[in-house]
Amino acid sequence: MFNLNINLKFKFFIIYIFLIDSMIGLIIGFNELTYWLVLLNSIIIPIVLLTTNSRVLTEFIFILGLLMMISFSTFNLFIWYITFEVVLIPMIYIISKGSASINSRYRALLRFTLYTILGGILLLLGLSILFINVGSYNYWSYVLNSSAFGSLDLKLELILFPINLIPYLLKLPVIPFHLWLPDTHGEAPTSGSIYLAAILLKLGGIGLLRWLIPIFPFGYLYYRPLIMILGLVSAILASIICIRHIDLKKLIAYSSIAHMGILLVGLTSINKISIKGFILILFSHGLVSSLLFLLIGILYVRTKTRYLYYYKGLATSMPIFSTFLFIGLILNSSIPPSLSFFAELHLLQGAFINEFIGTTHSLIAVFFSGIYSLLLFTRIIFSKISNNHWSDLKLREFIIALPLVLLSFLLITIID
Repeated sequence: MFNLNINLKFKFFIIYIFLIDSMIGLIIGFNELTYWLVLLNSIIIPIVLLTTNSRVLTEFIFILGLLMMISFSTFNLFIWYITFEVVLIPMIYIISKGSASINSRYRALLRFTLYTILGGILLLLGLSILFINVGSYNYWSYVLNSSAFGSLDLKLELILFPINLIPYLLKLPVIPFHLWLPDTHGEAPTSGSIYLAAILLKLGGIGLLRWLIPIFPFGYLYYRPLIMILGLVSAILASIICIRHIDLKKLIAYSSIAHMGILLVGLTSINKISIKGFILILFSHGLVSSLLFLLIGILYVRTKTRYLYYYKGLATSMPIFSTFLFIGLILNSSIPPSLSFFAELHLLQGAFINEFIGTTHSLIAVFFSGIYSLLLFTRIIFSKISNNHWSDLKLREFIIALPLVLLSFLLITIID
């Protein structure tokens, strides 16, 4: 009992710390991108902590939260690289505590480690060349020197842009840099999947918007058609995969890849509206993906399987769960009046200004997201009633899921 009380006090202390860090950010004047991501971190950390009873996992989640706080707020090139890579260590431990077979976990860990190391090597190479040419770790020195004074040679910038682009595409991820994500989500425990989808993947987004495009503006203009193609392929292909996939956790993982593809399409047009949409999608995706992985994790605890065809007629035995799943899939489909809808509306509206044809094609992915969400819901909720009757959401599970739903609707009131 004594150890249990200590563990609960420790959790509440962490929750308190991470709930006030967004208030501190407001006081000291975070920029908009940092503030939204810090706020997301403040919301997700308590959710993740409440989903696990392991003290060791709690400590590793706490370490990850601190690393992400530093990564989101730093403007130092060296610190950014260190935090970008160090997250590998606690995530390896978290993934290793999944409930899958040893071989499956080994494969997931191997892919996650290899892809992370590959991205780290490329990022270190690109940033090292940058430091040699500019001679500073300060972000503003790179931005001012590269965009205003042109100290970087144009040919060098065109070479460095794809070298620095790949690590961020690996972190988002988008097709064809995505193979590590479905396996990692499939084998990780629920707490690991939630934090990975909600927070860690945002390193790719902040890397693109803060570090890549401002430092390599001419490289961005040159490679913008390639970014558009990658975004379209990822969004459409991942959405089609979702229609046919039968593993629920991997299906949600591919859904994240599809949303990141739309994010990449919107990035091909830089203006105030599209940047606002970019930031809001990062935030709303963190809430929605957390909700879906939480619900699938709850279902897995009861059934010990993630395969789609095993579930039938859940509405009869789990009506509250079915309601939450319905809301989560609506949010995932970006249907109004959700925060996801306004985020994609801002992003695509801004992208329409300069990239009308490519952005129009991205609507195909938006259409498919509604299709696979509807199919998923009808297959497991309204299919033929089975003999299995699992218990509905417990009070603890209800309390964990409810804030994610409320915030996905209520936060639209603070959008400009």
